[in-house]
Amino acid sequence: MPKLTHDEFDRHMGRKRPMSLENPNKPLVWIKCNEVVYVEINDYIYYIDDSTNEQVMKKWKKSEVRIEEFLEDYNALISEFNEELSGIDDAELNSEAKTIKDVHIENIQDDDYLIEEYYEILKL
Repeated sequence: MPKLTHDEFDRHMGRKRPMSLENPNKPLVWIKCNEVVYVEINDYIYYIDDSTNEQVMKKWKKSEVRIEEFLEDYNALISEFNEELSGIDDAELNSEAKTIKDVHIENIQDDDYLIEEYYEILKL
């Protein structure tokens, strides 16, 4: 199973990595603020949040994060397509994807990033 790249992890967290990593085998830790931290260990991402005094902890498989981000990008593209089609009478609008199985390959064949990511996800 491919590992989540540092850039993908950064994108998930909505920020750039604050440091360069000298040892790629160490767990990766990102501190968003004093109360929120993400930790990457092996094939999982752990989220710890005490910003609301509720001690929230969640975890995801990195592959799930990758699929979720792909679907967000795919659905943004579909939304753009639908905006363009909305001015055409009798044009059938595209449906957003809830799962990877809902993705229509013809919608992404001209987007190098999405098509490559789609085929990588299928290998997971």
